[in-house]
Amino acid sequence: MGIQSSLFSGVSGLNANGNAMTVVGNNIANSNTIGFKSSRTVFADMLSASVSGSSGTSQIGRGVSMSTVDNIFSQGTFENTESNTDLAIEGAGFFMVRDPLSGTVNYTRAGAFSFDESGMLVNPEGYAVQGYFLDPETGMPKGDVTDMQVETRTFSPANPTTNVVLATNLNANAPYLGTEGDGESPFDITNPAETSNYASSVRIFDSLGVEHLVTTYFNKLDPAGNPTDYMQWEAHVVVTAADVQPPEEIALRDAALATAETTLQTAETTLAAAETALQTAQADLDAIDPVADPAGYAAAEAIRDAALVARDAALVARDAAMEDRDTQKAAAADWVEVSRSMLTFDTNGRLINVTDMSNGTGGWSAYDTLDRTNNFILDPVSGTATGNLYQVSDAGEALPNTTDTEVVNTTPKIGTVLDAANDDYGLTWINESDNEQQIFFTFNATQYSSESDVVSQSQDGYATGTLVSLSIDNDGNILGNYSNGEPRKLGRIALAKFSNPLGLIKAGYNMYTATDQSGTPIIGTVGSGVGRIYTNSLEMSNVDLAQEFVKMITTQRGFQANSKIITTTDEMLGELINLKR
Repeated sequence: MGIQSSLFSGVSGLNANGNAMTVVGNNIANSNTIGFKSSRTVFADMLSASVSGSSGTSQIGRGVSMSTVDNIFSQGTFENTESNTDLAIEGAGFFMVRDPLSGTVNYTRAGAFSFDESGMLVNPEGYAVQGYFLDPETGMPKGDVTDMQVETRTFSPANPTTNVVLATNLNANAPYLGTEGDGESPFDITNPAETSNYASSVRIFDSLGVEHLVTTYFNKLDPAGNPTDYMQWEAHVVVTAADVQPPEEIALRDAALATAETTLQTAETTLAAAETALQTAQADLDAIDPVADPAGYAAAEAIRDAALVARDAALVARDAAMEDRDTQKAAAADWVEVSRSMLTFDTNGRLINVTDMSNGTGGWSAYDTLDRTNNFILDPVSGTATGNLYQVSDAGEALPNTTDTEVVNTTPKIGTVLDAANDDYGLTWINESDNEQQIFFTFNATQYSSESDVVSQSQDGYATGTLVSLSIDNDGNILGNYSNGEPRKLGRIALAKFSNPLGLIKAGYNMYTATDQSGTPIIGTVGSGVGRIYTNSLEMSNVDLAQEFVKMITTQRGFQANSKIITTTDEMLGELINLKR
């Protein structure tokens, strides 16, 4: 083998330790690189040479070689950021990013992403983050993994209102606005504000996202007609006539009202003239002595009787004109009633019954025409009066009243009426939206001795919205935040993990490529065992500087020792050459 072999052993040591120093230097250089995973060098001795000795064959080493450089995929710590598109992975997963030029999919732990001008979620190098688009109905991933590109000019479709919930307190001390004992509801659709005790308005939406104002007027019913120990109110839900009636119909009704008012004015003028003529005829009759002038008295009496007939006819015509004017005034009201219900409270102020007052003939039942006692106090089995108040639930069964204040009975939903005669409920708006929009009102009311007030109100509709911003949640869902306040899940980021991540090859820019040694990637989303995602976070480098500096010292000493082998071998060769002198 010869003494010169030690030179090559030293050279191999220099090469190996030089490469090790390069790895240490790369680790230290990337100590602040997001998602960077440190590396380590593994040395191995080289194939030994066999030499024969007195005791047999022995092996002499030929130096060292670098066996491999391993990537250390230990978890890095998280850094909090202000960007909700900064993502960090806890676990073994990798983000998948596609090269826009070659189409190659790479893998990375660096989650410093952002949306570009086209709505594409990309890393700083412009690689497209991969994921799944979601089914709008189920919210579940559909299709194959693809670029997460969101259409930034999309609209969020409107959602028509179907349910309105009103939680109100109605003042138990509110006055009855009618004439007590007359058995009539004081509510007048032509003057709802002055004929109700309280009103609450809510904005609702049709299927096109058009906003409409719906107002519920509450009026206290005649206390003389209340069942014993119970208090009752009416709830009238109204919309503006312009929302549900064609303009031409409104114009015709307004014209009919104007005509009726003109006819009434004419009838009142005629009646006034007839009354004046009657008064004049009566005065003329009173001025004649029937004894002294019987013929004149008879003639004046005939004139007076004719004036009386004319006055009575004018009075009938005036009353008919007034009735027609009132009818036309109601028809031409600015409001249209679309729901009416009766609310019954017990003496504790609790709502124990809500009754739909649609009469099934296209109109409304006046509260005085209802059996205000037996309509509610019926045994749910026999149907006979029992003296116990029952409440009808959504399912149609009667629920017995309870004195337990902790128990809240089901409150039925009262639907808006389009054509009650045909059991057709809904609303027809004057636009191209759904012409039978069904809206149901639920009253969570109380009647306490305090000012009437809305505790809360809610409705489940919303208007069409435009995309305002994009964000990502901890499930990896890409959320579109729209101007109507309704977020939508547009996509879900995919993660990949490998059976042997040590087989991945670094591709630069914090990315890796898969190899046969790494195995086929296992692709999934958060919750499928591929890792968890944290938003507003970035995974820091897992480089341990203290450990790297220790490696630097040992590598430096190894390099120095191997260089000493070369210089010492050189001196030995020099002594060998000097033997010839």
